[in-house]
Amino acid sequence: MKKRCPMCSCENADTAKFCGECGRPLVEEVNQVKSKSTSIDSKKRKKVIIGAIIVAACLFAVIWMQGPINLVVPALFGDALAAERLGEKYFHEAEAVPKDKYERYVKAVDWFDKAVHGGNVDAQGYLGYLYINGYGVTKDEKQGLSLMEKSAIAESPVGCMYLGLYYCSKKGYDKLAFHWLEMAEKNSGKRSVLTQEERQRLWAERAMLKEKGIKLDDMGNLLTMEDLKIGGISLGSKL
Repeated sequence: MKKRCPMCSCENADTAKFCGECGRPLVEEVNQVKSKSTSIDSKKRKKVIIGAIIVAACLFAVIWMQGPINLVVPALFGDALAAERLGEKYFHEAEAVPKDKYERYVKAVDWFDKAVHGGNVDAQGYLGYLYINGYGVTKDEKQGLSLMEKSAIAESPVGCMYLGLYYCSKKGYDKLAFHWLEMAEKNSGKRSVLTQEERQRLWAERAMLKEKGIKLDDMGNLLTMEDLKIGGISLGSKL
């Protein structure tokens, strides 16, 4: 292969070190080609690195939009507790902030549903409440009540509280409502802890029932979870 002089374009033998026409060193041409090749490889490498950074940044942004990264990542990998915490975050935000309330409820339903499939009973209580009220999901009272009952029987304070509040809204179910509110207070701290707002709501409803004259003495002994599990009382019946 002949070497072409970069100065005069004269062709020289491949072993020549200098151009036979102008005397220019031919070795510089080889170095120049290597330099250009190295420069091109470096530019390609930079483009690949920049592209990878952009993709990673976009992925991080998508995950961040779903919630705190320390919860989103484990929740996406099947951590039921992390999913429940994310659902709870959006649930309480929707309850407290009117802006974008529906969107927050939808996100809460999505995360609670994932948590329920992972066996989280607190998520069952929250999801049941959302189904009963049609918040972020099509209203389905039967489905909502079923979820809350399962959550309450599993001794979730969340399930007990929202089931108690549900019966507070039903005429003739005061004793059953009082029972579940008492169970919510009793179980809070065992499996999970109610928020201050939830406890205040629980206390307010329980105080109203007490003003009506409802108390534990009227029910004999407080119903046990075992009584309910073996069908000692129908959850949907009056006491």
